[in-house]
Amino acid sequence: MAIFATLSVLAVTGVFELDRSAQLRANRQAEGPAALVIGDVALASVAPALARITVDRASGATVATAVFVRSGGQLITTSDAVANAQSITVTTFEGTSYNARVLGTDTSNDIAVLSVDATSYPTARFGEIGSTTAVFVIGSSSSTEYPWIGSASIGSLGSRIDTTDGSSLHDMFSAVAEESPPSAGSIVISSDGTILGLLTARTSASIIHSTSRSIAIPFTDRGLEITWATPAMFVEKIVSDIIATGHAHRPSLGVFTYDTSPTGVVVSSVTPNSPAELARISPGDIIVSVDNSPITSSSDLVTKLRMHSDGDIVPISIQRNNELLRLSVRVSATP
Repeated sequence: MAIFATLSVLAVTGVFELDRSAQLRANRQAEGPAALVIGDVALASVAPALARITVDRASGATVATAVFVRSGGQLITTSDAVANAQSITVTTFEGTSYNARVLGTDTSNDIAVLSVDATSYPTARFGEIGSTTAVFVIGSSSSTEYPWIGSASIGSLGSRIDTTDGSSLHDMFSAVAEESPPSAGSIVISSDGTILGLLTARTSASIIHSTSRSIAIPFTDRGLEITWATPAMFVEKIVSDIIATGHAHRPSLGVFTYDTSPTGVVVSSVTPNSPAELARISPGDIIVSVDNSPITSSSDLVTKLRMHSDGDIVPISIQRNNELLRLSVRVSATP
Protein backbone atom coordinates (compact mmCIF):
# COMPACT_ATOMS: atom_id res chain seq x y z
CA MET A 1 0.00 0.00 0.00
CA ALA A 2 1.26 3.45 -0.86
CA ILE A 3 2.30 5.59 2.04
CA PHE A 4 0.72 9.02 2.22
CA ALA A 5 2.14 11.78 4.34
CA THR A 6 0.99 15.31 4.95
CA LEU A 7 3.96 17.54 4.43
CA SER A 8 4.80 20.65 6.38
CA VAL A 9 7.33 22.34 4.14
CA LEU A 10 9.76 25.09 4.95
CA ALA A 11 9.97 28.15 2.73
CA VAL A 12 13.49 28.58 1.39
CA THR A 13 14.31 32.22 0.78
CA GLY A 14 15.51 32.90 -2.74
CA VAL A 15 14.90 29.37 -4.01
CA PHE A 16 11.26 29.65 -5.00
CA GLU A 17 8.37 31.99 -4.61
CA LEU A 18 6.70 32.22 -1.21
CA ASP A 19 3.27 31.32 -2.57
CA ARG A 20 4.69 28.03 -3.90
CA SER A 21 5.99 27.15 -0.44
CA ALA A 22 2.67 28.16 1.07
CA GLN A 23 0.93 25.68 -1.21
CA LEU A 24 3.25 22.94 -0.02
CA ARG A 25 2.38 23.76 3.59
CA ALA A 26 -1.31 23.72 2.80
CA ASN A 27 -1.92 20.00 3.26
CA ARG A 28 0.17 18.84 0.30
CA GLN A 29 0.93 15.10 0.17
CA ALA A 30 3.42 12.62 -1.26
CA GLU A 31 3.34 8.90 -1.86
CA GLY A 32 5.91 6.15 -2.11
CA PRO A 33 8.15 4.23 0.31
CA ALA A 34 10.15 7.34 1.28
CA ALA A 35 7.26 9.79 1.64
CA LEU A 36 7.85 9.93 5.39
CA VAL A 37 11.65 10.00 5.07
CA ILE A 38 12.46 12.84 2.70
CA GLY A 39 13.16 16.16 4.40
CA ASP A 40 10.99 19.23 4.06
CA VAL A 41 13.73 21.28 2.41
CA ALA A 42 14.43 18.62 -0.22
CA LEU A 43 10.77 18.25 -1.11
CA ALA A 44 10.22 22.00 -1.19
CA SER A 45 13.21 22.37 -3.50
CA VAL A 46 12.02 19.98 -6.17
CA ALA A 47 8.27 19.32 -5.81
CA PRO A 48 7.07 22.66 -7.26
CA ALA A 49 9.19 22.00 -10.36
CA LEU A 50 7.86 18.48 -10.87
CA ALA A 51 5.26 17.83 -13.57
CA ARG A 52 3.28 14.91 -14.92
CA ILE A 53 3.21 14.56 -18.69
CA THR A 54 0.58 12.65 -20.63
CA VAL A 55 1.89 11.47 -23.99
CA ASP A 56 -0.72 10.58 -26.60
CA ARG A 57 0.25 8.20 -29.38
CA ALA A 58 -1.64 6.18 -31.95
CA SER A 59 -1.17 3.19 -29.65
CA GLY A 60 -2.63 5.00 -26.63
CA ALA A 61 -1.61 7.35 -23.81
CA THR A 62 1.23 6.97 -21.33
CA VAL A 63 2.26 8.99 -18.28
CA ALA A 64 5.81 10.16 -17.58
CA THR A 65 7.71 12.61 -15.39
CA ALA A 66 9.14 15.97 -16.42
CA VAL A 67 10.92 18.65 -14.41
CA PHE A 68 11.02 22.41 -14.97
CA VAL A 69 14.65 23.47 -15.33
CA ARG A 70 14.21 26.95 -16.81
CA SER A 71 11.79 29.61 -15.58
CA GLY A 72 10.69 30.25 -19.18
CA GLY A 73 8.79 26.97 -19.24
CA GLN A 74 11.43 24.43 -20.35
CA LEU A 75 11.35 20.94 -18.85
CA ILE A 76 13.49 17.81 -19.05
CA THR A 77 12.35 14.25 -19.53
CA THR A 78 13.68 11.26 -21.47
CA SER A 79 13.56 11.09 -25.24
CA ASP A 80 12.07 7.61 -25.01
CA ALA A 81 9.17 8.99 -22.96
CA VAL A 82 8.07 11.32 -25.76
CA ALA A 83 9.06 9.27 -28.82
CA ASN A 84 6.38 9.23 -31.56
CA ALA A 85 4.15 11.53 -29.54
CA GLN A 86 1.10 12.98 -31.29
CA SER A 87 0.48 15.38 -28.43
CA ILE A 88 1.93 16.04 -24.97
CA THR A 89 0.11 17.55 -22.01
CA VAL A 90 2.07 18.87 -19.03
CA THR A 91 0.26 19.03 -15.69
CA THR A 92 2.14 21.09 -13.12
CA PHE A 93 2.42 20.53 -9.40
CA GLU A 94 -0.34 23.12 -8.94
CA GLY A 95 -2.67 21.20 -11.27
CA THR A 96 -2.47 23.56 -14.26
CA SER A 97 -2.32 21.85 -17.65
CA TYR A 98 -0.45 23.05 -20.75
CA ASN A 99 0.05 21.77 -24.25
CA ALA A 100 3.77 21.06 -24.66
CA ARG A 101 6.06 20.91 -27.65
CA VAL A 102 9.36 19.11 -28.00
CA LEU A 103 12.16 21.67 -28.31
CA GLY A 104 14.70 19.01 -29.12
CA THR A 105 16.01 15.59 -28.20
CA ASP A 106 19.30 13.80 -27.71
CA THR A 107 18.17 10.28 -28.51
CA SER A 108 21.69 8.88 -28.09
CA ASN A 109 21.63 9.87 -24.42
CA ASP A 110 17.85 9.56 -23.80
CA ILE A 111 17.30 13.26 -23.06
CA ALA A 112 14.47 15.51 -24.26
CA VAL A 113 13.61 19.14 -23.63
CA LEU A 114 9.97 20.24 -23.67
CA SER A 115 8.52 23.74 -23.63
CA VAL A 116 5.21 25.16 -22.41
CA ASP A 117 3.79 28.67 -22.34
CA ALA A 118 4.48 29.25 -18.65
CA THR A 119 6.80 31.92 -17.30
CA SER A 120 8.45 32.47 -13.92
CA TYR A 121 7.82 28.86 -13.03
CA PRO A 122 9.79 27.28 -10.13
CA THR A 123 12.80 25.32 -11.35
CA ALA A 124 14.92 22.55 -9.93
CA ARG A 125 18.70 22.88 -9.48
CA PHE A 126 21.35 20.71 -11.13
CA GLY A 127 24.28 19.46 -9.08
CA GLU A 128 27.03 16.85 -8.81
CA ILE A 129 27.12 13.69 -6.74
CA GLY A 130 30.30 14.48 -4.84
CA SER A 131 30.49 12.34 -1.72
CA THR A 132 26.74 11.74 -1.63
CA THR A 133 25.64 8.13 -1.11
CA ALA A 134 22.06 8.25 0.21
CA VAL A 135 19.70 9.78 -2.35
CA PHE A 136 16.04 9.84 -3.35
CA VAL A 137 14.26 8.92 -6.56
CA ILE A 138 11.28 11.14 -7.34
CA GLY A 139 8.75 11.03 -10.13
CA SER A 140 5.13 11.38 -11.13
CA SER A 141 2.47 8.71 -10.95
CA SER A 142 -0.62 8.12 -13.03
CA SER A 143 -2.56 7.18 -9.90
CA THR A 144 -2.11 10.39 -7.91
CA GLU A 145 -1.31 14.06 -8.38
CA TYR A 146 1.34 13.92 -5.66
CA PRO A 147 5.06 13.15 -6.10
CA TRP A 148 6.20 9.55 -5.73
CA ILE A 149 9.36 9.29 -3.61
CA GLY A 150 11.67 6.36 -2.98
CA SER A 151 14.98 5.96 -1.13
CA ALA A 152 18.06 4.88 -3.05
CA SER A 153 21.81 4.57 -2.74
CA ILE A 154 24.49 5.41 -5.29
CA GLY A 155 25.97 2.08 -6.34
CA SER A 156 28.60 2.80 -8.99
CA LEU A 157 29.93 5.70 -11.03
CA GLY A 158 31.38 6.15 -14.50
CA SER A 159 29.84 3.08 -16.13
CA ARG A 160 29.14 2.48 -19.80
CA ILE A 161 25.89 0.75 -20.67
CA ASP A 162 25.58 -0.99 -24.02
CA THR A 163 21.86 -1.12 -24.73
CA THR A 164 19.85 -3.65 -26.70
CA ASP A 165 19.41 -1.23 -29.63
CA GLY A 166 23.16 -1.11 -30.16
CA SER A 167 23.77 2.32 -28.63
CA SER A 168 25.96 3.13 -25.64
CA LEU A 169 25.29 5.37 -22.66
CA HIS A 170 28.44 6.81 -21.11
CA ASP A 171 29.43 7.92 -17.60
CA MET A 172 26.24 6.50 -16.09
CA PHE A 173 25.72 5.98 -12.38
CA SER A 174 23.52 3.44 -10.68
CA ALA A 175 20.92 4.21 -8.06
CA VAL A 176 19.92 1.11 -6.14
CA ALA A 177 16.37 1.68 -4.95
CA GLU A 178 13.72 0.06 -2.80
CA GLU A 179 11.29 0.18 -5.71
CA SER A 180 11.34 1.28 -9.33
CA PRO A 181 9.77 4.71 -9.93
CA PRO A 182 6.28 4.59 -11.47
CA SER A 183 7.08 6.53 -14.65
CA ALA A 184 9.79 7.33 -17.19
CA GLY A 185 11.67 10.59 -16.77
CA SER A 186 12.04 10.27 -13.00
CA ILE A 187 15.07 11.89 -11.39
CA VAL A 188 17.63 11.19 -8.68
CA ILE A 189 17.93 13.97 -6.09
CA SER A 190 20.17 14.69 -3.12
CA SER A 191 19.01 15.27 0.44
CA ASP A 192 18.70 18.99 -0.30
CA GLY A 193 16.60 18.48 -3.45
CA THR A 194 19.34 19.02 -6.04
CA ILE A 195 18.98 17.00 -9.25
CA LEU A 196 21.85 14.51 -9.51
CA GLY A 197 20.69 12.52 -12.52
CA LEU A 198 17.97 11.69 -15.05
CA LEU A 199 16.92 8.03 -14.99
CA THR A 200 16.74 6.00 -18.18
CA ALA A 201 14.50 2.99 -18.65
CA ARG A 202 16.61 1.48 -21.42
CA THR A 203 17.46 -2.16 -20.92
CA SER A 204 21.16 -2.92 -20.88
CA ALA A 205 22.51 -5.81 -22.90
CA SER A 206 25.86 -5.55 -21.16
CA ILE A 207 27.48 -3.19 -18.70
CA ILE A 208 31.16 -2.39 -18.80
CA HIS A 209 32.24 -0.84 -15.52
CA SER A 210 34.91 1.82 -15.70
CA THR A 211 34.01 3.05 -12.28
CA SER A 212 36.46 4.49 -9.80
CA ARG A 213 34.08 4.19 -6.87
CA SER A 214 31.60 1.61 -5.71
CA ILE A 215 29.51 1.99 -2.58
CA ALA A 216 28.07 -0.63 -0.25
CA ILE A 217 24.28 -0.85 -0.41
CA PRO A 218 22.65 -0.03 2.96
CA PHE A 219 19.31 -1.77 2.33
CA THR A 220 18.83 -5.22 3.79
CA ASP A 221 15.75 -6.30 1.81
CA ARG A 222 16.11 -8.50 -1.23
CA GLY A 223 14.60 -7.58 -4.57
CA LEU A 224 16.25 -4.16 -4.85
CA GLU A 225 15.91 -2.32 -8.14
CA ILE A 226 19.05 -1.14 -9.95
CA THR A 227 18.29 1.94 -12.01
CA TRP A 228 20.69 3.93 -14.18
CA ALA A 229 20.98 7.69 -14.50
CA THR A 230 22.72 10.24 -16.70
CA PRO A 231 24.67 12.75 -14.55
CA ALA A 232 22.86 16.05 -14.08
CA MET A 233 25.69 18.31 -15.23
CA PHE A 234 25.75 16.63 -18.64
CA VAL A 235 21.95 16.83 -18.83
CA GLU A 236 22.21 20.56 -18.11
CA LYS A 237 24.75 20.95 -20.91
CA ILE A 238 22.40 19.23 -23.37
CA VAL A 239 19.51 21.40 -22.15
CA SER A 240 21.54 24.53 -22.88
CA ASP A 241 22.47 23.22 -26.35
CA ILE A 242 18.87 22.44 -27.25
CA ILE A 243 17.44 25.71 -25.93
CA ALA A 244 20.10 27.69 -27.83
CA THR A 245 20.06 25.81 -31.14
CA GLY A 246 17.34 23.14 -31.11
CA HIS A 247 19.96 20.39 -31.19
CA ALA A 248 22.32 18.52 -28.89
CA HIS A 249 25.90 19.04 -30.01
CA ARG A 250 28.48 16.28 -29.64
CA PRO A 251 32.10 17.48 -29.84
CA SER A 252 34.29 14.93 -31.55
CA LEU A 253 37.88 14.29 -32.56
CA GLY A 254 36.91 12.08 -35.46
CA VAL A 255 38.77 8.97 -34.30
CA PHE A 256 37.95 5.35 -33.61
CA THR A 257 39.79 3.90 -30.63
CA TYR A 258 40.21 0.69 -28.66
CA ASP A 259 41.22 0.02 -25.06
CA THR A 260 44.27 -2.24 -25.14
CA SER A 261 46.83 0.28 -23.92
CA PRO A 262 47.54 0.53 -20.17
CA THR A 263 48.26 4.25 -20.53
CA GLY A 264 45.37 5.45 -22.70
CA VAL A 265 43.35 4.49 -25.79
CA VAL A 266 44.81 3.47 -29.14
CA VAL A 267 43.69 5.25 -32.30
CA SER A 268 42.60 2.66 -34.87
CA SER A 269 41.44 5.05 -37.60
CA VAL A 270 41.02 8.77 -38.27
CA THR A 271 38.11 10.34 -40.15
CA PRO A 272 39.19 12.46 -43.14
CA ASN A 273 39.08 16.23 -42.57
CA SER A 274 38.31 15.70 -38.88
CA PRO A 275 39.84 17.66 -35.99
CA ALA A 276 42.14 14.69 -35.36
CA GLU A 277 43.42 14.64 -38.93
CA LEU A 278 43.95 18.41 -38.90
CA ALA A 279 45.96 17.97 -35.68
CA ARG A 280 47.94 15.18 -37.37
CA ILE A 281 46.79 12.44 -35.04
CA SER A 282 47.45 9.10 -36.74
CA PRO A 283 46.41 5.45 -36.37
CA GLY A 284 48.61 3.82 -33.75
CA ASP A 285 48.83 6.96 -31.62
CA ILE A 286 47.81 6.54 -27.99
CA ILE A 287 45.61 9.28 -26.52
CA VAL A 288 46.77 9.54 -22.93
CA SER A 289 45.04 12.70 -21.67
CA VAL A 290 42.38 15.28 -22.45
CA ASP A 291 42.22 18.58 -20.54
CA ASN A 292 45.33 17.37 -18.68
CA SER A 293 43.28 14.53 -17.21
CA PRO A 294 44.28 10.89 -17.90
CA ILE A 295 42.17 8.87 -20.33
CA THR A 296 41.30 5.42 -19.00
CA SER A 297 39.00 4.10 -21.75
CA SER A 298 37.28 4.98 -25.01
CA SER A 299 34.16 5.74 -22.98
CA ASP A 300 36.20 8.10 -20.81
CA LEU A 301 37.37 9.90 -23.97
CA VAL A 302 33.75 10.40 -25.08
CA THR A 303 32.77 11.64 -21.62
CA LYS A 304 35.52 14.25 -21.46
CA LEU A 305 35.00 15.56 -24.99
CA ARG A 306 31.21 15.84 -24.76
CA MET A 307 31.36 18.53 -22.08
CA HIS A 308 33.06 20.87 -24.57
CA SER A 309 31.41 23.17 -27.10
CA ASP A 310 31.85 23.43 -30.85
CA GLY A 311 35.14 25.16 -31.65
CA ASP A 312 36.74 24.72 -28.24
CA ILE A 313 40.51 24.28 -28.30
CA VAL A 314 41.22 21.23 -26.17
CA PRO A 315 44.65 20.21 -24.80
CA ILE A 316 45.26 16.60 -25.80
CA SER A 317 48.38 14.54 -25.14
CA ILE A 318 49.30 11.55 -27.30
CA GLN A 319 52.06 8.99 -27.15
CA ARG A 320 53.76 8.15 -30.45
CA ASN A 321 56.77 5.85 -30.65
CA ASN A 322 57.53 6.40 -26.95
CA GLU A 323 57.41 10.17 -27.42
CA LEU A 324 54.83 12.30 -25.61
CA LEU A 325 53.28 14.99 -27.83
CA ARG A 326 51.11 17.78 -26.45
CA LEU A 327 48.55 19.08 -28.94
CA SER A 328 45.92 21.81 -28.99
CA VAL A 329 42.97 20.47 -30.97
CA ARG A 330 39.95 22.50 -32.07
CA VAL A 331 37.04 20.09 -31.67
CA SER A 332 33.94 20.23 -33.82
CA ALA A 333 30.42 19.34 -32.77
CA THR A 334 27.71 17.94 -34.97
CA PRO A 335 23.98 17.92 -34.16
